[in-house]
Amino acid sequence: MYYEEIPNPQVLLTKKRKKQQQATMLIALVLIGGLAYYFLGHLPEEKSRVKQEIEDAFKENFKVLPENLDKSLWEEKETWQTYLDSLFLPSQVKAFGEKMLKAIERKSEEIEQEEKDRPRKLREEAIDNIKSACEEGELEMPKIQEIIEKSTEKINKAPLQELDKIKKQAKNLIEQERFKRQKLH
Repeated sequence: MYYEEIPNPQVLLTKKRKKQQQATMLIALVLIGGLAYYFLGHLPEEKSRVKQEIEDAFKENFKVLPENLDKSLWEEKETWQTYLDSLFLPSQVKAFGEKMLKAIERKSEEIEQEEKDRPRKLREEAIDNIKSACEEGELEMPKIQEIIEKSTEKINKAPLQELDKIKKQAKNLIEQERFKRQKLH
């Protein structure tokens, strides 16, 4: 008759340890494989994608140059590309990409606003320039005030190319008034 063999507890324990070691090795291999994919496959892909997005943003916002951006974005590295290449986690790469895209967009809006404000600023500077040509006390004189008011109207209506011409005319009129006043004294 057949009888069942009673396994030796020592043998069972050894088999159990072997299975645990095999399971641990399998988990370690899966983790190593995952890390290898992460660093060798996914990270370069992510860097390449982010680099392309940043380059596209610079092309789209062609007035914005890397030199116009705050260098602290790439932690004072030589270039933003060097900084991007030095990152070793996809989350860092993604965060850097988002910061760069926002910075490029902000700078583009800033430049656009400056361009919109440029005519107004040039006109204000021209008016201030005319006023600065006056000597002390002349700004209160009715004739000088009239010259400044007429020049201001002309400046506000004229194309930007003519501002210098208008300034010269106004300064000449102010000098003529000054000369007339000095002759009377």
